Amino acid sequence: MMRSPTPHPTHRQTVWRCTAVLGLLPALALAQSGQGGALSVNSSLSATQTITDNSTLSSHDKVADAITQLTASLRLSSRTGRIQGALDYTLNGYIYGRSSSSNNLQNSLGANFVADVIDNWFSITGSAQIAQQSVSAFGTQSIDPGLAGKNGNRTEVRTAQLSPAVRGRFGDLAAYSAQVTTGVTRSGAADARGDSDFNSTGLTLGSLPGDRVSWSASANHAHTDYGGGLTTNFDAIRLTSGYGLGNDLRFSGSVGREWTDMIGGRRTATATWGLGANWSPGPRTRVSAQFDHRFFGNGYSLSLEHRLARSMLRISSSRDVSDPSAGAASRPLGTAYDLFYSQFASVEPDPAKRDQLVRSFLQGQGISPGAALYPGLLASRPMLQRMTEVAYVLEGVRSSLTLSAGLTTSGSLDPATTAADDLAEADSIRQRRLSMTLGHRLTPTTGLSLELSRLSNAGSASSQSNTLRSARLSLTTSLGQRSSASLTARHVVFDSSTAPYTENALIATFGLRF
Repeated sequence: MMRSPTPHPTHRQTVWRCTAVLGLLPALALAQSGQGGALSVNSSLSATQTITDNSTLSSHDKVADAITQLTASLRLSSRTGRIQGALDYTLNGYIYGRSSSSNNLQNSLGANFVADVIDNWFSITGSAQIAQQSVSAFGTQSIDPGLAGKNGNRTEVRTAQLSPAVRGRFGDLAAYSAQVTTGVTRSGAADARGDSDFNSTGLTLGSLPGDRVSWSASANHAHTDYGGGLTTNFDAIRLTSGYGLGNDLRFSGSVGREWTDMIGGRRTATATWGLGANWSPGPRTRVSAQFDHRFFGNGYSLSLEHRLARSMLRISSSRDVSDPSAGAASRPLGTAYDLFYSQFASVEPDPAKRDQLVRSFLQGQGISPGAALYPGLLASRPMLQRMTEVAYVLEGVRSSLTLSAGLTTSGSLDPATTAADDLAEADSIRQRRLSMTLGHRLTPTTGLSLELSRLSNAGSASSQSNTLRSARLSLTTSLGQRSSASLTARHVVFDSSTAPYTENALIATFGLRF
């Protein structure tokens, strides 16, 4: 069972709330655009009608329904001045034709900023995210957030982080920095699954930027409180030295010591060491490798990114602890927007202009900006994770291809830990992800896209396995400079020993941009 982040509104309440937000966005956009400042404001409204043959995601007694989705989106971006960052917020209201008790509101937020409070000395960095996520990897899965909440295996996860920091230099001798970070994660799960509070402090003294021979000494302390009652502590000191061979290649090595109570609940000390290398043979190629011996054993991080004029390849692999106090593991490669945003770096270096270019390109190709979004694992404990991600983007004159694959294996860092999450039922959880998006621009204003995806979750027992496969065919067209429409056909198959289902839907969307 999950605790709903918001009460179920009535049909009238849902319409009123969405309409209120929708009405504010154009006014805000016009007000900001008239100022002529560095702030870029973009807003959009859309209405989506979904006709589905299985609104309850049931294997038997399917219930067809018509679902109206009202969406308001706002994007703020600033790349100059004292405050730089971006904010993407979306409010979705779902109205069910058959059952008003299923009506709900869902939020989506991605925000980050850097505020230069005192020039070259005091700054504040912050971030916030709101996303829909499965409570359990072993429960019913769905690609449609509007349907997923009806089976009780969907919740809204909210995270926020704030980091004030000071930095400076002692003449031409050395540079220093000090940072305090506090973060919080909250989910709507009834058992507080995924909830945590995180605090850390860090001090670093090192060589000046740009030195061929670099050095640094750092000390860190962190504390994490999980919602289920588990607490973890982490302290570390580290000495690091680096040497650059020209501007292309740089090596580094480190030694240190870590103290933590994440394993066995007892505070233990471990000697650590690491080796790393970064190679950038050109502006389009970056390779990095890091190997560390740490308190949990051997960890590593490998990445490769190579861009050509019309293609890009990304590969990353890591083994790390997911607990924020020990450093987060590498993140999935993200969405189609993320991939094309990186790909278009050589075409448009200005971030704000690149954002508009990418969004226009995706719309013309009929590709959803959020395509290939990978789900995470909602846990209430530190996890040892192995992650491998591969993504390839090919951009043609009228067509594009996005391929992505991922494998994540998660296990409890301490098998004796008791917490209310999936790892209480399985020794390890393996998640495989495959997706392909093929887009083709039929005319300058019309695009066709095909999205195929496969997500599989597997635990220690055969009953803890499921596979979600989906296919979506979409036709998108621009009706004017600021309006668009799309028609999508969707087919979903969910294989599970407990709750399998199939679902088919026809989706029509009309959108306005301001």
